[in-house]
Amino acid sequence: MYSAGTPVTATNGITYDPVDVANPADLPAPGATAVHLLVPQSGSGTRTFFAGAMGFSATALPPHVKDTYGPGLLSVQEHDGSAVAADNAAIMPYSIAQFLAQQARAGTPIDRRNGAVLFGVAATPAPGQPVGPTISPFTPNGLQLNPNWHSILVREVFHVIPFAATTAGAGTGYLNDLWEIFADTSNTPFSLCRRTSTITSWGFGLLPAGRCGNVTDVTLRAFNTTQW
Repeated sequence: MYSAGTPVTATNGITYDPVDVANPADLPAPGATAVHLLVPQSGSGTRTFFAGAMGFSATALPPHVKDTYGPGLLSVQEHDGSAVAADNAAIMPYSIAQFLAQQARAGTPIDRRNGAVLFGVAATPAPGQPVGPTISPFTPNGLQLNPNWHSILVREVFHVIPFAATTAGAGTGYLNDLWEIFADTSNTPFSLCRRTSTITSWGFGLLPAGRCGNVTDVTLRAFNTTQW
């Protein structure tokens, strides 16, 4: 729906047709239910990633995808369910990690779900075939990221630290502290990579062995090596 703006029949048997809410003449196909497709505000990392995964432009949105909602054309905010709470015909991408972290801290300012509900996503069917089974974003207990979530919708996230901290080694300075937390994967209890329960409690998945704490991969550097 996001990439082509065409109707899709979901696993519940209902056909959903994305419409342009700014165009009163854009009506759903006969027998279909109108759906409003939203994305977060311009500059959002979620918007950029999701647009790339779904195959549409994050900077020049197609007419059936909006980043505003309601009569006042309020901006859709990333990791905030206000937009879908105000429009029950709307759907939007939402970080699973953010949703789980907010759920675990319900009643605090961290929780910005505002009644939004996170649904699973089915794999894209082959032409002429029905939509397959839906994959839940959560583990069965509803408290952690499903490790079998769709690979196209998974992305790595990073802590950005000074380059000098990547080789600082043990010591008492702040660079040494950063090294112990983010680079020294053998150090317990300071190594973040060994705090797996903390990572999953905030809704994140675990990286493959050797990936967490990797400070030698030059593609992860914020600047080209010739700029050091």
